[in-house]
Amino acid sequence: MNLMQRDMHQWSTMGYQSCPSTYMEARSDLTLKQIYLRCCPACRSLRRTRDSFKSIVFYNLQNLSSFFKRKSPRLVMFGPGLESDTKGLVRQLLWDSTSRFEVTGMFPGQFDGIGSGVCLKFDNMELNLITLYASNK
Repeated sequence: MNLMQRDMHQWSTMGYQSCPSTYMEARSDLTLKQIYLRCCPACRSLRRTRDSFKSIVFYNLQNLSSFFKRKSPRLVMFGPGLESDTKGLVRQLLWDSTSRFEVTGMFPGQFDGIGSGVCLKFDNMELNLITLYASNK
């Protein structure tokens, strides 16, 4: 006589998910131990408690992340564009009164002259426009 057959008669409730014969008749790939752990009322209540604890912790971790500053996305504008054909585009983005972008500041590059740029705001979302260019002057 195995543990499940011994304890099954003492279980106060049985449902379609907690009846061992359901799993045995379906010829599931579960072992007797796995069936016992799924059907035993004490084990089921422990699993519900653990699952609710996990959901509470997960929910709180999601809310906790809102306290940390996220890095703004970086957009890169390549080439000699600031002194040639696309300088009109840059001027329109930064200084045109009809532009949907609001300039909120500037940031330095990581290396001398490389990666510096302008912070822009667009529909309450901040982004960094990095300008990479080379000058012959």
